[in-house]
Amino acid sequence: MTKHTQGPWNVSHESDAGMNRLYIIKTDDLREIAFTSHRDFDGIPDDAQANAALIAAAPELLEALENTLWAIKKFKEQTGLDLERSYPVLFDHLPRARNAIAKAKG
Repeated sequence: MTKHTQGPWNVSHESDAGMNRLYIIKTDDLREIAFTSHRDFDGIPDDAQANAALIAAAPELLEALENTLWAIKKFKEQTGLDLERSYPVLFDHLPRARNAIAKAKG
């Protein structure tokens, strides 16, 4: 998979004759990343707004998760502590974090 478009991404809204669109755009050059359309005269459904917000946050979420895993690795290397034994709850979640990163990177 090729490298994703760097963030930040934001959500923009457009409405025309009952067709509401949420655009996910790259902030600095206004490039369209994705959009959703909804035919609804009452506005955009809450779940559509939440989905668009989640998509727009994706680059920052990926970066934060990668940085968190890197920091845990470095902390373990620098301290020599057996973190798996000391903090098993934290380490129970590491496979899920790695899987989420792999899914995001294709």
